[in-house]
Amino acid sequence: MNRIFWLECPECKTRWYAEWVLRHSEYKMECPNAGCRNKFKADDASWIDEREAR
Repeated sequence: MNRIFWLECPECKTRWYAEWVLRHSEYKMECPNAGCRNKFKADDASWIDEREAR
């Protein structure tokens, strides 16, 4: 199972998950909320959950 992390859009507070490889990359995340689509780096998320699944 691939590792993931959860994050929250700093604009609309929508939460979703992404592949771990994107956690510390230079790529910008794009909010999946159709009314928002804010783009930001993972470090700028308003909430992040990096715990590993057990």
